[in-house]
Amino acid sequence: MISILSLIITLFVVVIVHEFGHFIAAKLVGIRVESFSLGFPPKLIGKKIGETEYMISAIPLGGYVKMAGMIDESLSDKPLTGAPWEFMSKSYSQKIFAITAGVLMNFILACVLYTGLTMNRGVGEISTPAVAASVDLSESAAIAGLESGDRIIKIDGEPVDTWCQMQNTIRSRPKSNVEVVWLRDDEEMSAIVSNSRRFLFSIQKPSAPANVGSVSPGMPADSAGILPGDLIVKINGDSVAGWYDMASRIYSLPDTEVEVVWVREGETMSAILHTATQKILQDWKMIDGGMIGIGAKMERRKTGIIESVSKGAQYTFFAGASTVMGIYMLATGEAGIKDFVGPLGIAHYSGESMRIGFAAFIGFIAFVSANIGLLNILPIPVLDGGHLVFITVEAVIRRPISSKVKLVIQQVGMALLLLFMIIISYNDLMRFLIK
Repeated sequence: MISILSLIITLFVVVIVHEFGHFIAAKLVGIRVESFSLGFPPKLIGKKIGETEYMISAIPLGGYVKMAGMIDESLSDKPLTGAPWEFMSKSYSQKIFAITAGVLMNFILACVLYTGLTMNRGVGEISTPAVAASVDLSESAAIAGLESGDRIIKIDGEPVDTWCQMQNTIRSRPKSNVEVVWLRDDEEMSAIVSNSRRFLFSIQKPSAPANVGSVSPGMPADSAGILPGDLIVKINGDSVAGWYDMASRIYSLPDTEVEVVWVREGETMSAILHTATQKILQDWKMIDGGMIGIGAKMERRKTGIIESVSKGAQYTFFAGASTVMGIYMLATGEAGIKDFVGPLGIAHYSGESMRIGFAAFIGFIAFVSANIGLLNILPIPVLDGGHLVFITVEAVIRRPISSKVKLVIQQVGMALLLLFMIIISYNDLMRFLIK
């Protein structure tokens, strides 16, 4: 029930925003909107308000806005009249705007949601000690007397243990000057630092230590007795420089026995683990990578408005990039249709995200919105990208393509899209319901 509800909410939000983009853009350039549909034909119910009929249709794979004088998802063969409010009567730039507005709105929605999540929750970072790896000699930290290797323990009397805690504490102070207390060879030292924000830029963050934050049940690390809080110090006899060094070594050893040495409360422990295998992306190819089932110790750093917007844009880009990568891998044979998910898959993952919590569900909606936006821009008949191809070809040849030709191409595109959806829905059924 949760999966169904979350799927309805996700598709409703994403589709409404996408089609609303088309709707507003069409109105702005003077195109008459004949219908606004959630779902593809046939129509189930509808109500006409003004010049537009608002509908719910039978195939819940998206939606469409029917612009006057345009062959689209509605597959209408209504003849063109040349009226000024028809799509084909508009300039090339106006057509482009009306077609791409839905995709743009999906990206904007994803960016807004990711930005809101970042402002509310901050960004996750691997927990790192509040130690100055290096100090800029021309900046406030050096002027205050801080040296490389010093461990910061207090900001204005408030204890700090990690880099994120130090950043969050300084950023929460409205004043520019703060008292910084640090340890050097067990000796406590302090100074008043002017321009506290500059202080953060004058010291370099150390490498994140290989501290275990979580252990996946049933995985090799769990079987070996590794626990959250342990510090990984060696892999196959070689010391690790930090979390990323340790992770890269494990990645390079799939389905292999490795010796892992860790420290727990001063006691050194070790075990031989047989790594599990996972698919990882390297040089635009999926390769086998090793894993032992551990996660880093994470914490959250507060962000301001500018950084939150920047992060929101980055997350939107990465969400869209995952779709580009999936299409590339499908084209090159690195992935198959079985690796894609359809409505059942979206329902499953949306339900899982809702069970995790509100923030995870909002993040999932943002991810789906970015992906739907990108998929719609593909040059496939029925999709927005297919319409872009039509109007671009017409702009080049300086004459309209026959409506009959467009209709046939759209019908073929719709049939292929439905076939694709049937295949991936069958795969979803086998993957999620029949186990």
